[in-house]
Amino acid sequence: ARLCGRGFKEIKGVDYEEVFAPTVRQKVVRTICAIAASNEWNLFSDDMKAAYLNVILKEGRWIQLPNRKYVKIHRALYGLKESARLWFNCFRDFIISTGFRQSIIEPCVFQKGKLLLAIFVDDTLITGPLKDITAFRKQLHEKFKVSKEGGKCQKFLGININQEIEGISLSQNQYLNEKLELYKEH
Repeated sequence: ARLCGRGFKEIKGVDYEEVFAPTVRQKVVRTICAIAASNEWNLFSDDMKAAYLNVILKEGRWIQLPNRKYVKIHRALYGLKESARLWFNCFRDFIISTGFRQSIIEPCVFQKGKLLLAIFVDDTLITGPLKDITAFRKQLHEKFKVSKEGGKCQKFLGININQEIEGISLSQNQYLNEKLELYKEH
């Protein structure tokens, strides 16, 4: 179980201002995969655990618990309107502090030398020379709690990624089958 903010009770201008948080688009992910394949690089991914909890709120926030009591929280929770934006800003600031530059065109894409990194909420996709990826992922794991499933990327945004010596292939068979099953019932 996890405690969630009740964003539907928040009031714009009182509880929050901005809520927009960018996410990488699938066509950008496919482009990064193509760049990796053309350079014979591997793709790696990581998933930050409880990502929003890494954000310390500038001002605490009062929320009502299921038992009707109120508590003051000091970290962003899932369910608060601005949590995604605050998390993106937190992660972006960390990435930039490690020497990456944010793309002007694609705000969820960052570059450092030959490294390319994309973020979708709390999931990262990175490619480049292996030694650079290893060094960056070490920094990432020191800063954030990261899921143990991270490593050589096999799936990202519903795209199955198969990395072989011959190259990288992408498919969405599982996604397509799930959608076919969903609409077969209707």
